[in-house]
Amino acid sequence: INFDFTSLEVISENNIINPLDLSTSDLEYLCNVESEKYEGMLVKFSNVIIEEIDQYNGHYIKDNSEVLSKIDDDLFDNSLGDFPTFQIGDTIESITGIVTYSYGEYAVLPRNCDDFGPNGCVSEASIYNIQFVEEDCPIEEPVFCFESNLNGATINTSGIVTAIDPLEDYSDFFIQDHSYDQWGGVYVSNSSFEVEVGDEINLIATVSEEGGLTKLKSISELEVLSSSNIIESIIVETGDLDRYAGCSYLAEPFEGMLVELNDVEIIDGDTFYLVDDGSGTTEIRDLFFNEEFGSWPELNQGSTLTSIMGVTGYDGILDPDMDGSSYVIYPRNLNDFTFECVIGDMNFDGAINVVDIVRLVNIIFGQEYSGEELCAGDINGDGIINVLDVVALVNIILEV
Repeated sequence: INFDFTSLEVISENNIINPLDLSTSDLEYLCNVESEKYEGMLVKFSNVIIEEIDQYNGHYIKDNSEVLSKIDDDLFDNSLGDFPTFQIGDTIESITGIVTYSYGEYAVLPRNCDDFGPNGCVSEASIYNIQFVEEDCPIEEPVFCFESNLNGATINTSGIVTAIDPLEDYSDFFIQDHSYDQWGGVYVSNSSFEVEVGDEINLIATVSEEGGLTKLKSISELEVLSSSNIIESIIVETGDLDRYAGCSYLAEPFEGMLVELNDVEIIDGDTFYLVDDGSGTTEIRDLFFNEEFGSWPELNQGSTLTSIMGVTGYDGILDPDMDGSSYVIYPRNLNDFTFECVIGDMNFDGAINVVDIVRLVNIIFGQEYSGEELCAGDINGDGIINVLDVVALVNIILEV
């Protein structure tokens, strides 16, 4: 039945209609009196199987009643996601839609992907698909720096955890796809799931742009697939992540990724740290620094480091009190800093002797130590200072 009208008045808004739960036996697709009762109504099927798909994308379904109903895409709004692709034999947990009658058949018309439950609007997307944008993508304002094409979409993606905020029980973290050396990392906002660095995870979350940083938030499902995985850092130059370049297409591919700078000089170590390898200036900050291997190192202006590793963020969101926005590297622990040192020379006097052993023992018993001392005292190169390093240092002295 169709109505022609000359006026329309909106009486109220945001009302909710709960769908009527039906069996396919209640709504056989062929013309019949029983199905006519539901024409124009919002209905819902549960646990149905795809029995047939016709050339016009009409899907014939049935539940345990063995009677066929039909779903079609005539009213489908694909702004949230495309009409799902099904195969004959697929089981669908739930379908909601409006009942209509056309060309001699009743059909249920889902309105959008949310009408396919429970994860109808979830689409498979790699981190690359989430992050990649064309260079000429329009930027309306700086806070929307290279906005994800999937902004607002609910996606299913996978990656390896590279860094975790050390201050919270359920912490925000970064994940990375080892298949890519650009556009392969992303920030994850988390308040419910426990993960560890090195975990390979699969999650369902919503893509969100906040202050120029692409995030995955509102996690509905997270599964740890494997643990103790290693992500190799991507070597970049400080000029690639220039502190003063603002929103930069040169830097954007590294957002969320574990990167490494080599042969850098500290050019500012007061309120924040700026480093330079001669190509430009990159900022480093301690937001994701975990003190498990030692405290944040003393970084004096003019000193040099062999390398610095960390995950790349966009501090317009991670540090909103900063003036302006820029890309920034977050070292994860003391092992992300490599200092220039002589192995075993704990007091940097140019000689290796019993004085160095004393200093090494004091560190083992709890004295704080610098990054340079970690470099000199980690004799066996396992990233920590312990009694094994004392033994190795004694052997070095005996050999001398």
